[in-house]
Amino acid sequence: MDTYKAGTTVKITATIKDADGELLDPDSFVVTVQENDSDTPVVDEAAMIKDSTGVYYYNYQSLTTTPAGRYNEIVKIVKDGYTSIKEAIGAFSLKS
Repeated sequence: MDTYKAGTTVKITATIKDADGELLDPDSFVVTVQENDSDTPVVDEAAMIKDSTGVYYYNYQSLTTTPAGRYNEIVKIVKDGYTSIKEAIGAFSLKS
């Protein structure tokens, strides 16, 4: 797990593949960032940015006042009317 200083940008990346392992683009791809011990997101379903086919990212700008601790990354993918939610695809830590 990577650690960042509060007030810096955290780049969250994710890939999506079909059943055959081929990269594909979903109809929508959003990310939620949640503090580990909280049900309240600090980012709630923000659109991820396409880098290339099947590869997406989101730049989370933490504040200097963002509490130190672990943050979980959760993605929601919609493709052809089907929704998939992937809990904790990754995590990062913020320090003061």
